[in-house]
Parts: sequence; C-alpha cells; structure tokens
Amino acid sequence: GRTGSKQYQQAVQDLTAEYTKAMATAEDARAAIAGMEAEIERLAAGYEAAAKSADTAAEAIQDATEAAEQSSAQLQNFRGILDSMKGGYDLLTAAQQETDEQGRISADTLITLMDKYPELTQYLTLTANGYRLTEGALADYIAVQQAEVQIALNDAQKAANALLTAEGTKVKALNLTTAAAK
Repeated sequence: GRTGSKQYQQAVQDLTAEYTKAMATAEDARAAIAGMEAEIERLAAGYEAAAKSADTAAEAIQDATEAAEQSSAQLQNFRGILDSMKGGYDLLTAAQQETDEQGRISADTLITLMDKYPELTQYLTLTANGYRLTEGALADYIAVQQAEVQIALNDAQKAANALLTAEGTKVKALNLTTAAAK
C-alpha cells in the first residue's frame, strides 16, 4: 500500500544520496591523481635516486586510476538501475491509480508500459473492460527491484573500497618518492 510506496521512495532517495556522495569521492580522487602525477614527473626529472620510487608510485597511481574508473562505472551502473527502477515504479503506480479509478489502464499508459518497460507486461491482465494491473503487482515489482538494487549497491561499494585501497597504496608510494628525492 502507501506505506510500502513511501518506504520504497525513501529507499530510492537514500540510495540516490549514497550514489551522489560516492560520485563526489570519485571526482575528488581523480583531481588528486592528476595533481600527483605532475609532482611525480617533476621529482623524477630532478633526482636520479628517486627514479625507482617514482616508478613504484606511477604504478600505484595507475592502479588508483583504474580503480577510480571501475568505481565510476559501477556507480553509473547503479544509477542506471535506480533510474530504470524509478521509471518502472512511477509507471506501475500510474497504472494502479488508473485501474483503481477507471477499472482499466489508459491507452497512453499501456503503450508507454509496453514500449519502455516490456518486462512489466507480466503485471497486466486483460479484462472485458481493458487491461488492468494484476493484484499485488507493485509489491512484487518492488521486491524484485530491491534485490537488483542491493546487488548493484554491493558492486558499487566493492569498487569504492578498491579505490580507497588503491589511493592508500598510492599515497604510501608518493611518500617514499618524496623521501627518496630529499
């Protein structure tokens, strides 16, 4: 009912806020990586003794860059799933409201549902009056989507953790390079 709908909307808002924070962290990491690459190049040119440490730091930066790209891709995937889920939910909610008010789904909603979300047609029933939403369609859709969101969120969190690990390794390598250059 409405409580599930509000909980679902709150869950989508919470996940969107987490996604936004993670994207800001990834952007900060990219900016930090760019600044550190320039510093490594300057140190390596000026200090022969720092060459080996600079190579190690460059590898760490590359690893961190790859981790940032993977994290960003996972977050984009997560965002895509959220957007699709919200669109499907909004459409099913409209279909439910039309079913409740008119006893059937409008032609416009039916066409949109079939074109943009063909997987949602499983929730339709043809009656003498037209198409209706099946009983429990919204609850079933939410349950299925929550599982998919959880998988995507787990993947995004793993990628973010890998980024943090790579950033830590990079910082250590940069500290060694700086020490070797002195």
